Amino acid sequence: MVLLALIVARGGGFDLIAIGCIVSTLLIIFRQMYTMFQNRKLMLELEGKVLERTEELFQKNKELEASIERTEFLAAHDPLTGLPNRREFDRIASEWVATDKGDFSLLFVDMDHFKWVNDTMNHGAGDMLLRKVAERLQENLVSGAKVFRQGGDEFLILLPITEIPKIEKAVYNLIQSLEQVFYLHGKEVFVSASIGISLYPQHAEDVKLLTIKADTAMYAAKKSHGKRWLFYDETYLPAEQSKLELEKEMRYGLERGEFCLHFQPLYYLDTETVSGAEVLMRWQHPERGLLYPNTFIPLAEESRFIIPLGKWMIREVFRQWRCWKTQGYEPISLAVNISVNQFLHPDFLAELEDALLEYEMDPAYLELEITENIPFCDSYAISVLEHIKKLGIRISIDDFGTGYSSLQYIQRLPVHTLKIDRSFVCDMMHNRNNKVLVETILAMAKQLDLDVIAEGVEEQEQLEFLKENGCTLVQGYLIGKPMEAVVFRSNWL
Repeated sequence: MVLLALIVARGGGFDLIAIGCIVSTLLIIFRQMYTMFQNRKLMLELEGKVLERTEELFQKNKELEASIERTEFLAAHDPLTGLPNRREFDRIASEWVATDKGDFSLLFVDMDHFKWVNDTMNHGAGDMLLRKVAERLQENLVSGAKVFRQGGDEFLILLPITEIPKIEKAVYNLIQSLEQVFYLHGKEVFVSASIGISLYPQHAEDVKLLTIKADTAMYAAKKSHGKRWLFYDETYLPAEQSKLELEKEMRYGLERGEFCLHFQPLYYLDTETVSGAEVLMRWQHPERGLLYPNTFIPLAEESRFIIPLGKWMIREVFRQWRCWKTQGYEPISLAVNISVNQFLHPDFLAELEDALLEYEMDPAYLELEITENIPFCDSYAISVLEHIKKLGIRISIDDFGTGYSSLQYIQRLPVHTLKIDRSFVCDMMHNRNNKVLVETILAMAKQLDLDVIAEGVEEQEQLEFLKENGCTLVQGYLIGKPMEAVVFRSNWL
């Protein structure tokens, strides 16, 4: 523009140079205006994206905060019932002790017939029952009390009172509320509870010990006749202490390799040869010597330690089978007892398949022995049996005749063998009722095309009777006692 002004001032007029200057100036002005417009547009777009990103970050932060809150909630609460969990109980109970909140009492609540619901209905009904129990406990708590889920069908309740009459009244109300009918999937269900009570600080000043004593009192209440709840008493302690000590020793014993397997031969009556062995567990205790299953298996079942113990047994059985095979011996059939807790555990099938693959065991040489307390009416149990059958594993019902459910379901279960309980065999030659029962089982099995194993055969007369009546296999001291693997290999392989 200055150049244009100079040209005009010199009197040259609007020649081509002046016109060129004018056009150039206009183009420059247009370019600048266009650039400013574009910059403004970019700024608006940038502001929009910043706002959009800010909103996204805000939402992400909200989701993160919600996730953190959810994680913190789950860390402190039971996901099924929504109640605070054992971890939260330890924290709050410790706060009650540390902050001098005052004396209080601890209730250890255990449902009496919960297993029956799981066995006869299904686990979905069991979960529903636990939620309803949690609701009733919360609805019937005294002011200031707190309820927690210990695990399984067990609950813990902190009561801010220690007066015996008030505690008994509160416990009575809880018992009454739990004994009212529950409706599960349209069915009426009745349950009850056993409650153990310990007092702080009279019984213990430590939360862990206070809980153990309430648990001890609960077990005493469960075994007692009449009262549904009991206060802790020192007289309960020795037996429960022994159980706790034995359970602890079991866990350490498994880690230290103190458990071992013994093998009892299975004698095939038609060929008069040993067809295999039943595998039995023993515990070589460092102080008590060799312990038999009746010493520790019931406690393992009660504490659910039977699950890792059973897992170890299956893998050890497979390892031994492969060991004998690689040594050049003819493969034999091995029968393994499976507990109901192990059988119904969700990881059981996967662990079984993994062990079969790892040790390359032919499933045709494996027989799993289950008892009649397996809930045969449960669809999950049936599906597990069907899956085992598809793997090519044989299934036998152990202690047949001592339960109540087998005759109802025996026709539709994928079962290959019935094992007659030793209580029927041992005196059948002198007890007419047992003799008739054994004959009936053998005749029924023949009609159903099932093999039969008679346990506890100790006399030649018993052996001859069983052979005459079509029994397939026998086991007992007449054939051979349970023995270590090296002895079994030397005698029978």
